[in-house]
Amino acid sequence: MKMYIFNLTINSKTENIKIISYAGYNYCLNENSVTQNRKTLVVDNKILSLLNQIYNDLSLEKKYSNKMIQYFYLKTVVQFLLMQVNVCDKKTYLQLCHEAFNFLKYHGYNGYSPVKEEEFKIRFCVFAYWIANKMHLHGLLYSLVRPLHLQIG
Repeated sequence: MKMYIFNLTINSKTENIKIISYAGYNYCLNENSVTQNRKTLVVDNKILSLLNQIYNDLSLEKKYSNKMIQYFYLKTVVQFLLMQVNVCDKKTYLQLCHEAFNFLKYHGYNGYSPVKEEEFKIRFCVFAYWIANKMHLHGLLYSLVRPLHLQIG
């Protein structure tokens, strides 16, 4: 949880921060990684508890721009959904998409304001999920993304 607040705090200080996509540990290729063996971790719908905890912590701060928080939430949802796409069946995945994007809509964070310092791959994935949500195409996105085994960090 503190990692999310730290990242948002640092990224909101200046636009001169460069975000790296690889920090020396490729967890998705390591078979002993907890993230690689995530089937045991994910099916209990943790996204809403994570988003609610972040929302509660950020609501106390009041120092971040709405656009920064909006993109941050959207990116967090996309990261979670990309981890889920390979371990959930389609019905469960669509339910998670529905709940996560409803959370964003309920709290007014359903817009798209990209962070230009973010790597293109990450901005593209976030944008693709945002468009899929607007056009109700999560089922199609599930079918396209599942064979690719995408991860964004």
